[in-house]
Amino acid sequence: MEAYTTEEQQVQAIKDWWKKNGSSVILGTVIGLAGVFGWRYYGDYQIQQKESSSNAYQNVVTAAANDPEANLVGLQEFVASETASVNYRVMAAINLAKTLVTQEQYQSALEQLVWAEEQAPDELKALIQVRSARLQMQLEQYNEALATLAKVSDETYTAQVAQVQGDIYLAQGEVEQARQYYQTALDAAGAQADPSLSLKINDLSVEEDHG
Repeated sequence: MEAYTTEEQQVQAIKDWWKKNGSSVILGTVIGLAGVFGWRYYGDYQIQQKESSSNAYQNVVTAAANDPEANLVGLQEFVASETASVNYRVMAAINLAKTLVTQEQYQSALEQLVWAEEQAPDELKALIQVRSARLQMQLEQYNEALATLAKVSDETYTAQVAQVQGDIYLAQGEVEQARQYYQTALDAAGAQADPSLSLKINDLSVEEDHG
């Protein structure tokens, strides 16, 4: 099973999931209409709602990418919208959190990811949990960060989880535990390992030799 070891791989995983599942993102919210109003109405409604949510999502995300600060409110309003599909809102919340991080609004970014995790399909939960743990570490919420990582059940994130665990222990001065987790991450990632892992392990070894 391939491990996700970089941000680019995580983003590509989301895109692949979206291509596979995007056509049915609102199915659960309108399935009851088929029996009440007939299949034709249901089909038309589904298409209209999907296109509306998709277009709105693409517009707001594109605008935010071009000018994050100026379009921050647009992302926030889309996430809070009750008319857009919840899966599109989850994706927007992930993008919003990323924008907030660039502005060092870590607590606000974490709040977006907490909401996104509650609403997200299983395929996206691991990604959100790893990012949430990184933010909790940034906020020095170390125990909470470790607890968040403990919820990750997707084995493709083993390397990512171990690396963040190493970062958390290193931030607390637990050098030996940090090195053990970095080694676990390196072993799990194999040829796809983040180059920084080897550097971190080597740096910790040098520090210990001179300690």
